[in-house]
Amino acid sequence: MSETGSLPQLRRIPLSELTKLTVAGPKIKTDDDVLAWKTKHSYQDYVVFLRRLNDSVVGQFLPWTSSPSQAVTRTLELLNTLDRWIDEIPPLQSPQRFGNLAFRTWGTRLEEVGYSELFNFAWA
Repeated sequence: MSETGSLPQLRRIPLSELTKLTVAGPKIKTDDDVLAWKTKHSYQDYVVFLRRLNDSVVGQFLPWTSSPSQAVTRTLELLNTLDRWIDEIPPLQSPQRFGNLAFRTWGTRLEEVGYSELFNFAWA
């Protein structure tokens, strides 16, 4: 069941108000700017819009009429391989200052076998 009915209505802005708006520009440059934006009415409008957009396609399916192309299949295989590596090399549970050190292991594997995986992807 869709939750669209439980979402607040989007506010209506009369066309006459649009002429009073300022030119849009970059406003979010820091984490504090993100926190400030989350308190604005525009953020709430954005969240409601995205929820309504998401809810509108629940239960809808794309009309696939054919099998995925070979390029799509190979891309999915490559992404599945990289994703499997994430499962095989879990994050280390010790405190680390500059990111998780397991990423080094993942990167080393990418350097060691990445070329062959990419070759298989591109020319298989």
